[in-house]
Amino acid sequence: MSHLTAGDAATAEWRDAQLAKLDEAAKPKAALEFVVIASVRELVIAAAELPGLKSSTPAECKSESRLWLQPAKK
Repeated sequence: MSHLTAGDAATAEWRDAQLAKLDEAAKPKAALEFVVIASVRELVIAAAELPGLKSSTPAECKSESRLWLQPAKK
């Protein structure tokens, strides 16, 4: 949130580290599931893509963030 509120972009390395943490947190653990993971993932992506998002329309921002939300291809 600090990157978004300050208006400065996070680095790609920061984004990748945060997404890896979210991937680990999203793994099923018994009957526990964190329903906020997808929303937090969108915030992480927005923080890293902030300069490009500033010049985009809301629809473009949503579309671009959806590309990052796709599962990694193996």
